[in-house]
Amino acid sequence: MTDPKTGLPYGQPLGADASRLKTRRNKEGIMDRFWMVHVEGTGGPKHHHSIEKLANEEAERLSRQEVNRYKKVFVMECKRFCQALEVPVVWDVLEEHRDPTEGSGP
Repeated sequence: MTDPKTGLPYGQPLGADASRLKTRRNKEGIMDRFWMVHVEGTGGPKHHHSIEKLANEEAERLSRQEVNRYKKVFVMECKRFCQALEVPVVWDVLEEHRDPTEGSGP
């Protein structure tokens, strides 16, 4: 099955690199679905809900709090992710450091 917007396949194992990715995966190496709740105007969500119903309940609970009154509460489903497995390290040589207080003479 493919995503109609991107044409990318859903639920495909990532092969040998899958074990190196830090995300929740089932025994076939496929990323488990999860949902997160975000309250408008606050920091980002921090908890994964593995069941959509629990995310909906959390959104309702948060929306009832006085501090969140009139704010939108979003339930977001993770569709895909990316992660850089290897980031190149680049070294460069600086010019020789010279102390500006050391002059060539008085």
